[in-house]
Amino acid sequence: MHCRLKRSHFNNFSVWDPTLLYIESAKTRIFFTFISNILRGGFSFLAGLIVARGLGPNLYGDFIFLIASFAAIRQVLDLGTSSAFYTFLSNRPQGLKFLTFYLIWQLVQFLFPIIIIGLFLPEAMLNQIWLGEERELILLSFMAVFMKEQAWTTMVYLGESNRLTIKVQFSNILIAITHLLIISLLWITHFLSIQLLFVLIISEYVIACLIAFKFLYVSYPDTEKLDGKTILKKYYTYCIPLVFSSCSKDDSNNTPTSIEIAQGVWNVSPDCDDINLLGVTLSLDTILPETIDVQAEGSNSLFIDVNGVKVSAEIDNSGNVSGYSDTITYIMVLANDENLLIPTEFSLHQNYPNPFNPTTQIKYDLPEDALVTINIYDLMGRIVKNLVNGQKNAGYNSIQWNATNDKGATVSAGLYLCTIQAGEFRQTKKMVLLK
Repeated sequence: MHCRLKRSHFNNFSVWDPTLLYIESAKTRIFFTFISNILRGGFSFLAGLIVARGLGPNLYGDFIFLIASFAAIRQVLDLGTSSAFYTFLSNRPQGLKFLTFYLIWQLVQFLFPIIIIGLFLPEAMLNQIWLGEERELILLSFMAVFMKEQAWTTMVYLGESNRLTIKVQFSNILIAITHLLIISLLWITHFLSIQLLFVLIISEYVIACLIAFKFLYVSYPDTEKLDGKTILKKYYTYCIPLVFSSCSKDDSNNTPTSIEIAQGVWNVSPDCDDINLLGVTLSLDTILPETIDVQAEGSNSLFIDVNGVKVSAEIDNSGNVSGYSDTITYIMVLANDENLLIPTEFSLHQNYPNPFNPTTQIKYDLPEDALVTINIYDLMGRIVKNLVNGQKNAGYNSIQWNATNDKGATVSAGLYLCTIQAGEFRQTKKMVLLK
């Protein structure tokens, strides 16, 4: 037997207690959420494998880098207001005026970065922050992250605050299935690209938000007189402690009220998107192709950089190739001129493997003796590990990083930046660490 309250009953309570609504169906919603997250995590896992395979290690690293950078920026812009919004909705039915105020604030969060990045940020600063990515691609990545993490989360909060968990989770599953099917089609037809991925994410969540709003939003009359100043004060009181603390999905715990017990029950399962990283780690040998770089230097000279693949044993002056050798896993240098062992320009090569776990090799070329510094940075710009700091001779050099910081502690999975400084030369590469 379900317990239902008419809307007129809310007037008898100074604070609406959501535990009075659908009390006996809480177990059903928890169970459905659990199953939904497992299914959604599985679909996201498969989509992640296809994206990693379709883009390849370098482009996949760019894709993850752009998403991670704006995920952090989004949390800074949010200032804890999304957590406040959900708490206020769950604590008391809110009218259209309250919702309109929050949607305007979301519009500001959406337009502000677009205007700054699209119109005012100089090209040099853009290259410094996003490592040479195109402005259009940066804007697309922001819009994709905002629609998925901010706009859709608002729809989820609207549904959860009205105890429409089954509809919310069904929507999540439907989005995950749709995304997987379209990603698979793009991969099969060889149309998969970073730009198209971001456009796809934007389109999916714009459509999902427009449809979900119709059946997740429940219209309530304004039970209290609210103007802009009053609403702003409510948010200020709630959010000011969060501004100086780290952002997390569990920010509501900073405001202890009875409603948080209900929130904890109805949001029992965390997001399963991290399964993507696990899946890529377990399938690394399957989804990432081996690489080989072959550079001919004159008629009888050959430089071969091999990573576990079969290479030709001999190439003559006419370009004829002999049969394949056995699989080798080392670097072979064949040259009749010592000058060929000195590169002609400074260069920092992409680490291999990438993504990696737990070690990766970083190669760099020095055309002359130089004071070299190689550092690993996190996305916040903090130095994680100093790999090289000293005078190095000209030539082809390499060093390994074992995913530890300067204190010897293992770092967490994520995207890192490797930067080399050799005299006036400076270059940065993106690296993805999987666990």
